[in-house]
Amino acid sequence: MSESEKTKRKQKRGNSEGSITPPEKNHGKWKYTITACIGADGKQRRRSVSAKTKAELMEKAARLRIECGMATATDKDMTFSDLVKLFLERKANESKSSTLKKYQSMDNTVFVKLYPYKVSKITPDMVNEILNQLKNEGLKNSTVNSYRKGLATVFNFAIKCDIISKSPVMGTVKMAERKRTVMVLPTKSQIDTLLARAKKRDNKARVGAAPIYPVILLEVATGLRRGELFGLTKEDIEGNKVHVNKQMEADGTIAELKTASSYRTITVSRKVLDEVLAYSPDSREVFKITSAAFWQVFKRFVKKNGDILPENFHFHDLRHFHATYLLSKGIGVQNVSRRLGHADIATTLSYYSHYLPQEEGLSIVLCKLFFNRPCRT
Repeated sequence: MSESEKTKRKQKRGNSEGSITPPEKNHGKWKYTITACIGADGKQRRRSVSAKTKAELMEKAARLRIECGMATATDKDMTFSDLVKLFLERKANESKSSTLKKYQSMDNTVFVKLYPYKVSKITPDMVNEILNQLKNEGLKNSTVNSYRKGLATVFNFAIKCDIISKSPVMGTVKMAERKRTVMVLPTKSQIDTLLARAKKRDNKARVGAAPIYPVILLEVATGLRRGELFGLTKEDIEGNKVHVNKQMEADGTIAELKTASSYRTITVSRKVLDEVLAYSPDSREVFKITSAAFWQVFKRFVKKNGDILPENFHFHDLRHFHATYLLSKGIGVQNVSRRLGHADIATTLSYYSHYLPQEEGLSIVLCKLFFNRPCRT
C-alpha cells in the first residue's frame, strides 16, 4: 500500500462522523457531508452544509448531525444559544404558530439568560437561580412554573439529541401555586344581577368601548371555553345552531381546537343570538375584541361589582354555572358533556357529579359499579 493510500485511509471517517471537503475542492468554501439514512432502494441519502470558515462549518455540522440523529462527542460543547436555535427551528416545522410564539416569548425572557453556557455545564443551581430571579421580578408562581416547563422541554430535546444524558431541570424546585379547591359557583340571582349591571355599564360606556354584556350573555347561554367564544364568527351561526370549530389564542390568532370532541354544534336561543349579534352589525367576528383584551376589561368589571359575586369569581365560572344549571333542570349528563366538548363523560362527572339529580347520580354509579361504564341518559 502506497504512502498516499495510507494517509487517505487515516483521514477517512465513518458515516456517522461525515466527511470534510476543503475550500480548494469546493469553490472556495468548506463543505461537510454526512450519510443521513439508507433509502428503500438501498442507496445512501446524503446531506451537506457549507461555510466560509472551518469553525463555522463545524458548528453547522453539529446541528446537521443532531437533525440526522447522529450526535457525537463534539456536540457536548454546544452552547445553550445554539441548542435553542436548533430547538426553535424544529418547532417551526412541527408545531402550531401559537406554540412557536410561546417558545419565542420564553426565548426572549428566560432562555437568553443561559445563552453563553455550554449545555453540558448547566446545573440545577443555575436554573434555580434564574427562576428565583424571575420570581423576585414580580412574576406569579404559575408563570415561573410555565417558564420552568419550557426549559424542561428544551433540555429534554437535548437528551433526545444525545447532547446531554440528564436534564438540569430535574433538580429544580417547582413554585407552590395557590389553586382553588372548591368550585366557585354563582347563583341564578347573581347571574341575573351581573347581566343587568353589565348592560348598564355598556349603555354608559364611551363610544367604541368594548361591550361586556353580550360576551357574558353568550357565555351563560353556551358554556363555551373562552378561546372558543372569541373565535366565533357569524358564519358559525345558523338559525339557533352554533358551530364550534376554532378558537382564539391569547395573542389573538385563530387556531384549531385541541381535541376532536371540542368540535361540536350546540343549540342556543335565537333571542339570545339576536341580542348578541346586535352589538357587532358590521363585523365578521361575533366579538370585535381579542380574548386577552377582554380579560383585562372583565377583571376590572368584576372587581367593581364584587359585592354581588362569590369570592374568587373567574370568567370560567360562567361555564360551570351553565353546566350545573342544565343538570339541575334535568338535562342528561351525556348531553351536557357533549355540549361542553368534554372528551368523555368521566370528565363531566369529575366536575359536576354533586349537581346531578339524586336518582340520575345513583344510576350512573350503579352502571359504573356493575358494568364498568357510564349508563346512557
